[in-house]
Amino acid sequence: MGVDNQEEFLFVGQFCSSPYITKFTRDEVMKEYVFLHKLVDEGIKTGEIKDFSAELIIAMFYQASRTVVNFIFDSDSSLDKNKTMEDGFQIVWRGLAKN
Repeated sequence: MGVDNQEEFLFVGQFCSSPYITKFTRDEVMKEYVFLHKLVDEGIKTGEIKDFSAELIIAMFYQASRTVVNFIFDSDSSLDKNKTMEDGFQIVWRGLAKN
């Protein structure tokens, strides 16, 4: 995760936001995350996840994870990083889970 390598995390964020990156390139990169799309689709199919757009769910998790990593980077060293990551996940998950 980005917490372990701040420079790489920041570079990837800038790279993905670059106006020089084409839709084709973004689509090619997303092929690496097919498993995530399948996981979300399966969660919707089985009723574990609310019936929202899979693309929107993935985008929400992506942005939420970036927010959590940035929050950790900007916090003092006494912060419990694992608890903060779990809390960030739970905030998003509770909005998606049907139960």
